[in-house]
Amino acid sequence: MSYKLSELPKIVLDIQNNIANENYDDAENKLLDVVKYYPDEPDLLYNLGELKRKKKNIKEAVRYLSRSIMLNPENVYALNSLGCAYLETQEYNKAEKNLFSCYEISKAYDLETYKNACKNIVLLFLKRGEMHRIKKYAMQIPTMTKSYEELQHIMYMLMGTENVNDIEEYLKLVHSEKDRANLLSDVSTQYCAVNHIDKSRKILSIFEGSMSSSEEYWDAVCRYSEVAHNEDAIHEAAKKILEINPGFVRAYGYLAASLIRETRYEEAMICIDLGLCLDENNTSLCQAKAIAAFKLNYYCMSAFYFRKSIMINSDNSHAKISIANIYRMNEMRLLEKKELEKIIDPLIDSYKNNENQNIILETHLPALGAYVISGGYAFEVEKVAIVKEILGKILKSYDYSKGLNDGFLGLGFLTIEIVTNDVLLHNKITRNNSKFKKAIKSRDRHVVKANKKRLKIGYISSDFRHHSVGIMMASVLANHSKDVEVYLYSTRSSSDLVSSSIKSNSENFHELSSISDSEASSLIESHG
Repeated sequence: MSYKLSELPKIVLDIQNNIANENYDDAENKLLDVVKYYPDEPDLLYNLGELKRKKKNIKEAVRYLSRSIMLNPENVYALNSLGCAYLETQEYNKAEKNLFSCYEISKAYDLETYKNACKNIVLLFLKRGEMHRIKKYAMQIPTMTKSYEELQHIMYMLMGTENVNDIEEYLKLVHSEKDRANLLSDVSTQYCAVNHIDKSRKILSIFEGSMSSSEEYWDAVCRYSEVAHNEDAIHEAAKKILEINPGFVRAYGYLAASLIRETRYEEAMICIDLGLCLDENNTSLCQAKAIAAFKLNYYCMSAFYFRKSIMINSDNSHAKISIANIYRMNEMRLLEKKELEKIIDPLIDSYKNNENQNIILETHLPALGAYVISGGYAFEVEKVAIVKEILGKILKSYDYSKGLNDGFLGLGFLTIEIVTNDVLLHNKITRNNSKFKKAIKSRDRHVVKANKKRLKIGYISSDFRHHSVGIMMASVLANHSKDVEVYLYSTRSSSDLVSSSIKSNSENFHELSSISDSEASSLIESHG
């Protein structure tokens, strides 16, 4: 089939529509057919190169785009597309050359391509780690677009500079006050998510005066205050939102969650009911009502709302675990087993099949722990053993230096003690979270109270010195509760740094090397 030169504009437009609608095969067949007749037509070569890039055939894309640019060095579309292709192959110097050519040429007459060049230059510098070069090009975007997605995308890249003042300057360039408030909420939330609480607080304080009448601004304040554990600030911000917009359902959720944390469950129930009047299928509110009802011992109501939250979101593992807990409290072990197995059975199957375990610590760990704790009732011994094995691997591989997430808190100290008797691992875990420290102290107090005196523990060894046993014992002694009275008996005299550390951390250290076995036996017996 032959094509007239006058038909090319319409043919190119049809091809571009096919590409836009992702009809790539039709577009490619048409392009290859037309290029046979017009092999030196830059626009055809650009479209064919862009199509190849979208189909992830980068090598072919580079060939066609380079040819297009050779024939027309000012083809800004081809320059931009070729720069993007080199970004994908991580050939950053080549990407920079083409993107900057596009940037310089397009600024005079093609605003859309100029904007795209700015975006891609920002991405280039981000990929190369040249954060100091991002600002100039990022700041030009708000003046050229009204698309919230584009504004948000560039703002997230600008956050890589870690300079709050850059974010402030960028947000002030955004025309729409609503977009500015939403972007502020996004950036504040992102800072909180990576634990940059101070940056979140700073950026919110900068805009407080100019955005005090924006519900989006106070929404951001609520999110920040939740992370900062400032309940008073949550109450104040949620009330501000409801003054501006009484139908803002999420504000009732913020208030309810805060009241629950403050153990003000009756007030939380009222707040939740107001929110549910506006949106009866709000997952967060249904779950909050279930929690508040549980705390007030309304177990049937609690189970109902946990069930409802699962109907809205079938992946809500927290609700499933909570229902299992309700069954356990009411001695309904078979029903508890059924609920827990809905969560853990897929994990056990993938573990048996040596597949990658997609374990979400916040939701799966508490379920696994509950299964272990309840083992011995209606539970299968073999399955309990596998669950213990999975938990043991997680406990040993977790990076405790980052602190413990919610999954470990839900797992509980008792489960950890059942799964592993590794003392050093217990120390690692407790050092990173106060909840487990309190659990240990509570347990130790219970033991002491039961015995009406301090628990006495004796250790006897020849290796209270620079030796693997001595190094381990130094750590064990340092973490003993004060409610425990420790006695050490050394059968070898030593004087090095480890032995000195052990002696200093022990109330009762006794050398046995210079006395007979019968005398040593009598000494130990005398200590009770």
